[in-house]
Amino acid sequence: SQYHKLFKDIPTEESVLKVCSCALQRDILIQGRLYISPNWLCFYANLFGKDIKVVIPVVSVQLIKKHKTARLLPNGLAITTNASRKYIFVSLISRDSVYDVLRRVCTHLQVPS
Repeated sequence: SQYHKLFKDIPTEESVLKVCSCALQRDILIQGRLYISPNWLCFYANLFGKDIKVVIPVVSVQLIKKHKTARLLPNGLAITTNASRKYIFVSLISRDSVYDVLRRVCTHLQVPS
């Protein structure tokens, strides 16, 4: 699959649950795709011919929070890992359904009250 071609270290038996178009917020917005599988969150983009990959083990996720882009648009998600790294994904068309899938795979997280 395309997923396993891009992320060669992910076991081939790992199946993708959801793929969505989004942008990773860094100094600039990096438009790409977020792949969600039972054990990994993977982001891939090609920016000016350079591959950009982010691989986050699900077990390292400490917090998933809905995020507003420019404090207005409810189309982002912020993911914080146990290494205190924060990844913000924006321009998600169906943020709530992506959030729901992330909550399902991150079973170790507390349900927000």
